[in-house]
Amino acid sequence: MTSCIKRAVAACTAACMMMMQGMSFPAAAEESEPDLSVLGAIGVFNEEETEKIATAIYNGLAQHAERISLRGAGMPTIALDYESTESLGMIFRSVVAGWDVGLLTNKNSMPYTINMTGVLGITPGYLVEDDQYDAEMEAALAIMDEVTAGVDDSWPDVRKAMYFHDYMADAYCYDYTEYATEAENYLRHTAYGMLKRETAVCEGYAWLYGLFLRRVGIDSKMVLSLNLNHAWNLLNIDGSYYHVDLTWDDMYDSYPGQISYDSFLKSNNGMEDSNHNSADWVLNTGVSVYDLPVSELYDYGFWNDSITTIEPLPDNSYLGVYLNPYDRRTAEFIRCTFDPETGESEKTAIHSYSGQWQSNARSYVVTDTYQD
Repeated sequence: MTSCIKRAVAACTAACMMMMQGMSFPAAAEESEPDLSVLGAIGVFNEEETEKIATAIYNGLAQHAERISLRGAGMPTIALDYESTESLGMIFRSVVAGWDVGLLTNKNSMPYTINMTGVLGITPGYLVEDDQYDAEMEAALAIMDEVTAGVDDSWPDVRKAMYFHDYMADAYCYDYTEYATEAENYLRHTAYGMLKRETAVCEGYAWLYGLFLRRVGIDSKMVLSLNLNHAWNLLNIDGSYYHVDLTWDDMYDSYPGQISYDSFLKSNNGMEDSNHNSADWVLNTGVSVYDLPVSELYDYGFWNDSITTIEPLPDNSYLGVYLNPYDRRTAEFIRCTFDPETGESEKTAIHSYSGQWQSNARSYVVTDTYQD
């Protein structure tokens, strides 16, 4: 029942966003020639070598290849030592989790063929049988196309990131289920599992969120913490990085409309303030987060402390709902203007409502607009 409620709310939210914009331009599903240089250098391979290996993997997955060759003119030699094969694995997993072509690929399965000179190729594992692959991929991409169609190309990247953040928090739930088989449990960790079941664990949230962002031109990488046993996203906006932990922001599980922005576009310090207190943050490419230019620009964004999803208004301002700090029974409906270049905002109260917002029985509000 709660899943159906969340689907209905999410669909209504997406539809209202599109209508409020007057004309929305669907973003392309995925570029025909992706920019794989965004991966940078991975492991023992430099940027150029990484891009060549990643391109071969991408093209193989796009063709649903049974075996992907890693030999040929200009391809780097991949030795059989641990550092080289581990680096190859990181490149493979980065391509799988970073682009639509990897949706039905098991990123934990990468048997490779070898000879005395090194790795010749890899045999990727897939999540569905061959005779189901085309239909399952088509169905998954159709869902992603429908959601992405709600984004207008003219929006600033912050708004695009917020759109998918709020949509996923409304449409999907955290998966607490332990399934009978290893294959079923693995789906909990995938973007495909999230699309198919509308539920996943943190890795599925981060994987799918990253795929949505890639479709609208925002580079996103997955952050991993072994100490926290957790995964989230690191977004690149205008050359600076920002954390987004959608799993923890979808804090009310099956309650639609109630989310948090505690982990939305945060700096390292901002994430530590939201209890990500571990010093082992590393990207799935093996790079330490602490070596990257993570910005504090949006740590105090207007979205902080809103008790419901932020709604964009037709005049390019935003509507948030905040509890009155002096009377927690009163909610203030506030119109916010925002400059994404400076991070500065102004807030104007437009309505207040007194009621029991904090109680043992969780209540929620879903906002919409009518005639401004």
